[in-house]
Amino acid sequence: MEKLVINATTVETVSMTEDEIKALEKTEGELLYELLNPSTEDIQQAEFEIKVITLLMDMGVI
Repeated sequence: MEKLVINATTVETVSMTEDEIKALEKTEGELLYELLNPSTEDIQQAEFEIKVITLLMDMGVI
């Protein structure tokens, strides 16, 4: 059994229509496809994060 612990200072509620909820739901196959075929934006974000981490390591921050 897994236990999820969330530390939060604020709670927000959102209302969504049934159609909006269905639009957010993805099948396991769709999620796997996205994982194995990242978008150009995802690749650029990862490259940027690697550059930032490398810079911080070079500076001795991490």
